[in-house]
Amino acid sequence: ASSQVAALTKTQIASLSTGQVAALVSAQISAIDTAHLSALTAAQVGALTTDALAGLASSQISALTAKQVAALSSEQVDALTSDQVAALTSVQIAALSADQIGAMSVEEIGTFLTDEIAAISTKALSGLTTEDIAGLTTEQLSAFTGQQIGALSDDQVAALVAARYQES
Repeated sequence: ASSQVAALTKTQIASLSTGQVAALVSAQISAIDTAHLSALTAAQVGALTTDALAGLASSQISALTAKQVAALSSEQVDALTSDQVAALTSVQIAALSADQIGAMSVEEIGTFLTDEIAAISTKALSGLTTEDIAGLTTEQLSAFTGQQIGALSDDQVAALVAARYQES
C-alpha cells in the first residue's frame, strides 16, 4: 500500500532490491516524499517502470540527484511528461546522455530554460535533432555556448543558423 511505502525510512528505501523497486506502482512511488527519494540508488531508479515514473510529481522529479537522472534509461526518459521534463534542473540536464536527450520530444526540449540549454553537455548535444533545434526560441538558441556550438554536427549547425535567421 502507498501508506506503507511512505512510511519507509531512507535506510529502508536504500535497501530495497531493484526487483522490489521495479514492483512499485505509480501511487506507491508518488507516496515517497522528496527527502526520501534521494535514498534511491541509481540502480533502483533505473529499475523503476515507466508507469511508476508517471506517478512522480514535478517536485519529486526536481528532487532527484544528477546521478539518479543519469541512471534513467531512454525508455524511461521517453515516458516522462512535458511537465516532468520541465521540472528538470540545469544540474540534472547536465547529467543527461545523448540517448536521453534524443528520447525527448521537440516540445519537451522546448521547455528548457536558457541556463538549462547551456547545461547540456557537449556529448549529449548529439541527441538533439534538427527538429529540436528548429523548435527553440531565439533566447534558447542564444544560450548555446561556444563550446556547445563547436560540438554540433554540420546538420545541427545548419538548423541552428536557419532557426536564428527565421526568428530575426
